[in-house]
Amino acid sequence: MKFYNTIVTSLFVIASLTSCSSDDDNSNTDINFSGDFFPSTIDNQWNYEVETLNSNDEESVLTNDLLTVLANDGTKFNVTVENNITANGFMNTILTTGDLITTNTSLISSGIISLPINGIDVFSFEYDNAILFNTSADENEELASISETINRDVQGIPLTVTFTLTSTQLENIERFTANNTNYDIVTSSNISLSLELSTSTNLFGTNQTITLLEKQDVLNITNYFAKDVGLILSDASFNYQLNNTVLSTLSQLGLDTTAIPTSVTIENTQTLIDFTVL
Repeated sequence: MKFYNTIVTSLFVIASLTSCSSDDDNSNTDINFSGDFFPSTIDNQWNYEVETLNSNDEESVLTNDLLTVLANDGTKFNVTVENNITANGFMNTILTTGDLITTNTSLISSGIISLPINGIDVFSFEYDNAILFNTSADENEELASISETINRDVQGIPLTVTFTLTSTQLENIERFTANNTNYDIVTSSNISLSLELSTSTNLFGTNQTITLLEKQDVLNITNYFAKDVGLILSDASFNYQLNNTVLSTLSQLGLDTTAIPTSVTIENTQTLIDFTVL
């Protein structure tokens, strides 16, 4: 009997220890950070190496973006790229086209998003107060969803373009490595942009709406921001595909489609090389 009681007691202790270990692991699954993940003091600088791969060219191009905080009025601030040229990094383009607001847990952007679609110069729109990250949000929590419909005439053809910009909080990471540099406190998030395209035409005396591009995600960006540093890594992908029916319809409507690629995939990665935070 004494031997039996000893075994039962031992099993109970083992079960209790196992249960405690599992609880400790689960307690670390949600990490909430706070602090300055985009330092906004005037003259702060970030130097990025930008690699762009276009599927049509099958060639990787390396460039650099030097970003600087140009102005800060205490509420919002602005970031510019060197010589005020267009940034090479997709995320850098977003950061340098409008106003930014930073809090102890979030970065908020108001600006312009433009898409690199050759032959149709209408794919840009303005947005306000898009939350780019929120360190206190749950993983995979939607932070913002902004939609806008614009009408443009292209070569005399009325086009209706609908954009939807969505941002999502991803992981808060205690340790992260980018460009062989270790960062202790990092938050990550995602930005996606969907696009839908249609036109109106008169066929046999009846106005009809023709869908040229079904709603599809065309831009996807995953960003990593380090505490007291800023944006350290951004992986972006831009892609779309037009079918032959769409191109044929555009041609019949009178649009010159010779400069419009039927499909494009562009991978764009910007990696922080060095920075100065005052």
